[in-house]
Amino acid sequence: MKKRPNLILREPVKLYEPKILEKELPPQKEKKLGKDEEFESKQNNLQLAKKEIENTILEKEKIEFFPKRISLREKMSPRVQQIWDYFCQKAKQGDEFKKSFCLTRAEVMKGAGIGSTNTYRDALKKFQDLDLLKIELRPGVNSGSVFTFTERGIEELG
Repeated sequence: MKKRPNLILREPVKLYEPKILEKELPPQKEKKLGKDEEFESKQNNLQLAKKEIENTILEKEKIEFFPKRISLREKMSPRVQQIWDYFCQKAKQGDEFKKSFCLTRAEVMKGAGIGSTNTYRDALKKFQDLDLLKIELRPGVNSGSVFTFTERGIEELG
């Protein structure tokens, strides 16, 4: 027969007990204010509180009216940025600017250093959502797709 250990009830262990010393407390005012002085101090406190509230409201309005402009590159993941940079290189190739060009998926992936077709597909969706490129997909492995920069895409290139 197994013996059960005796369980002794103990007080719960306190992990942290704040120690407040009387010296750390701010000294209390010994002088009591008259009714007029007390009223004035309360009004001053109310005015200070109102000014703080007005300042916070003004700061919030400034933030809402003048939002920080986020560049399109910040909206892109690093892999998508690689593909965008590759498209920019292809557009600026040589002395002249090409608004549209034809590339296969394999060329884009190899040139941008991307190994996943999912990343390629997501990047194309992102470019279309941000209105940077118009993409005309052509069926077949060797035919490639036609990529055309929109006006917004040209601005981002610039």
